[in-house]
Amino acid sequence: MRDNRHYEILSVVNEDTLVCFSIDRARPDSYMDELEDELRQLAYRGEVVLDLFAANGNNYRRFMRLPFDGVKLHWLQAKITKFDTIPSAVLDFCNDFYLSHPEIIENSVLSRDAQLKFLGDHAFA
Repeated sequence: MRDNRHYEILSVVNEDTLVCFSIDRARPDSYMDELEDELRQLAYRGEVVLDLFAANGNNYRRFMRLPFDGVKLHWLQAKITKFDTIPSAVLDFCNDFYLSHPEIIENSVLSRDAQLKFLGDHAFA
């Protein structure tokens, strides 16, 4: 992960999914321009999944999907996405990302109890 960034972009292996992970409490609209610039540099077009775990917690507002047309993200078309509509390989990939970065979990909006629950729920996954 790079310093001074609010997010990390990764592609899910064997899935046609690009995930933008929140790595701090910043709202995605605060880094939209930077995110769009990076997506343009990647020459990406398609759906972007925002995993807002650090910013929103492990709840129904954790995931959002929105289209990127190669130039800009279409925030007005963003949809909050339920856990059960995220493919299991993508959800596992997302959980593994945060489990491999406990410093993000520590600095997230989650209470200490919620942090321990997330870590405990996935300790033997």
